Amino acid sequence: MYTRLSYMWTMSPAELASKVKTFFQKYAMNRHKACVITPAFLCEQYCPDDNRFDLRPFLYNPKWETQFQNIDTALQGAASDTAVQESEDQESSVKRNKLDASKV
Repeated sequence: MYTRLSYMWTMSPAELASKVKTFFQKYAMNRHKACVITPAFLCEQYCPDDNRFDLRPFLYNPKWETQFQNIDTALQGAASDTAVQESEDQESSVKRNKLDASKV
């Protein structure tokens, strides 16, 4: 999710990583609430909204250790990529300035 959103959203990689981590922590803490249906709702014989066929897990570990470690690794890679790009931009601007000075 982090890598896909990094191409779609225009925000800093650190801010995006923070938002993605917060989303998944809140999702893990509240997923079990989506599986609870009141007894009055289940009293009917047929109910198309019952959760018998929902095979998704409803208890998650909100730490997401492996996933968050992968996000941190991608974040470090993005930070190094932007540092390299910024240094290349500075070098190209210096070269342009030298060329402009030599033309005068």
